Amino acid sequence: MKMIALIAMFLVTACSAANQSVNKIEDHLQKGDIQAAVTTYEEATNNDDYDDETQADIQQQTESTVKNFTQEQTTAFKEGTLTHEDITTILDDLHNFDTPAIHTIIDEERDEVETYQTSIDHFHTAKDHSNQGNYLDALEHYEQVTEETETEYTQAQEQIEATKEHLYNQQTTQANESYENHQYQEAYEHITTLEDHFQGEAQYEEQKDQYLNAMIDDGLERAVEHTDNESFREAILLLEDLQAHGEREDEIAEQLTETEAAYEAYQDDRKDELLAQTNEVYDDMTGVTYIAPQGYAAQYIEIDRYEVSFYPRIIEIDGDALFGVVTGFHQDSWLFYESIMFNVDGDRFEWMFNSYDRNTDIGRGIYEWYVFDDIAMPDLLEDVEKIANGEQVDIRFVGEGFRDYTLTDAEKEQFTLFLELYEYYDGGRSDASWGEGDLDAL
Repeated sequence: MKMIALIAMFLVTACSAANQSVNKIEDHLQKGDIQAAVTTYEEATNNDDYDDETQADIQQQTESTVKNFTQEQTTAFKEGTLTHEDITTILDDLHNFDTPAIHTIIDEERDEVETYQTSIDHFHTAKDHSNQGNYLDALEHYEQVTEETETEYTQAQEQIEATKEHLYNQQTTQANESYENHQYQEAYEHITTLEDHFQGEAQYEEQKDQYLNAMIDDGLERAVEHTDNESFREAILLLEDLQAHGEREDEIAEQLTETEAAYEAYQDDRKDELLAQTNEVYDDMTGVTYIAPQGYAAQYIEIDRYEVSFYPRIIEIDGDALFGVVTGFHQDSWLFYESIMFNVDGDRFEWMFNSYDRNTDIGRGIYEWYVFDDIAMPDLLEDVEKIANGEQVDIRFVGEGFRDYTLTDAEKEQFTLFLELYEYYDGGRSDASWGEGDLDAL
């Protein structure tokens, strides 16, 4: 009997101790001393005098206590007693309870708080936008106010209709002004900002169609002007933009087809005109066409004695083309150059290559040369454009020493001509398309 009594007394004592610990935790929480509550919890759950069942009971009761406490704090936040910063700090501190169950409770409560706060933020942001006349932004924020914030939600629903009316008047007024000033694209852009809110409404659809047709009429006329001025790309881009609206498609497609045909004919004529200013040679044996500036050998590298060579070159194989830049010089001694430095009106850059690929020859001095191409150097054309447009273009061959050279205006004009000519070829094929033998043709 004494043993049974002792066991019963121990169980009552353990239960009482567990309740005391939980009561202390709750008391600390109500006083706002969350860290003290956490410390009390850790001491209780690590107390070796408590068996597993008692510690599990402490943990379960603490979880329930924390859950009730967090719900009370969330309610206080929603009622305005606590600020968003206050409730965030409380939830952060409660995360110091090192148990997954309490972490889940805190995270769920945090989600509820953030959802509520986001709705409040949308409401106040909407009011600010509305006061500033930004009715489209105001409407978007009013529509994101949720029912969790009951008062704000009710007011937002009332404001949505009024804001839509303000928005419609604002955008149609601006659209009409643009239309009267013959700015038809702007008119259409203004009116279509209303699409999400007024689609299907008769008055809106009528105005939208009016401005769209005016924009298309104007666009077709401007495309003709671009074509007459040989600005074919601008005309084609404009017609493609009009086509994307899905209206009067046959009419636009017909003009686009005519413009593309005119552009193709222009390209053929312009290509022939540019080629007439070059030295073009076709090799029957290899099927390769070599194009170099007038006065330069097309199939071979041309370097005059004691001179520098720096000129463009195009090779064509089966309709595809590569753009190359021939570089080199003749002098009495070896330089073994492996890079070229550039200073184009203060813009400095460098072209480098593997010295094993450098070509050399000996004949009354030393010849060194290398041909850069736009496959091995993807940025080549961008650099060549800088060179063609530069006022002062200085280059330096760098090796075991250096040799400087300044490009003449005539040499820069060659690059301008070849850049335009290259546009009329299917250039810039990938490495996979160009075989090793093709590249050797450069």
